[in-house]
Amino acid sequence: DLMAQWVVLYGMMPQRTWAGVFDQCPVASSIPPHPTEGGVPDPNDDSNLTAVKFWLQFADFYSFPHVRQWNSFEQLVELASDTDGLFQASQGAREFNLEQGSQVRSHWKRVFE
Repeated sequence: DLMAQWVVLYGMMPQRTWAGVFDQCPVASSIPPHPTEGGVPDPNDDSNLTAVKFWLQFADFYSFPHVRQWNSFEQLVELASDTDGLFQASQGAREFNLEQGSQVRSHWKRVFE
């Protein structure tokens, strides 16, 4: 929630959208959605908190395991103070990354066999 608020209020993560890369605050996609997707928020609307929250849930830093998230500076300080928790999260993320890398290499190896 905090990151979504920062996107809307302060333009954080401008690389999230193509327009943002060029320092423009996007408020809509340049093409309309498919008719069957009318209820899905516009992925390029950085002025809409609901849309930003919806699309951020699919970002790897929200969906990968062991990623620590916070909703306030107080919570960030608390999480950063827990060195054992940080170490466990780091180790878990490293193991996940190694496992994913192995799986990806295995899939591509089968493609080129």
